[in-house]
Amino acid sequence: TFSLAALLVLYSGNSEVPFTPNDTPEGVAFIRQSYDRENIGGWVKAILSHKSLWTEDLDAVPGLAERVAKDAALILQRGMRGALEQIL
Repeated sequence: TFSLAALLVLYSGNSEVPFTPNDTPEGVAFIRQSYDRENIGGWVKAILSHKSLWTEDLDAVPGLAERVAKDAALILQRGMRGALEQIL
């Protein structure tokens, strides 16, 4: 779940490092426009349930959204390196 959280943070445009996604403009726009630092869980759920990004509702996978949101919040709070150091 950490790698998915890291990908979402990078795509959000709120990463500590500059990053330009090489992906569909619509998908990147959705991730960026739906970003809500005050509601990371809701942001992650919106992305995982967006079927045009994944072809299925990944929010239906039990516990996935919660684990990804927890990791994304940690990355946003501590940075990628700090988050990795904390979980390893």
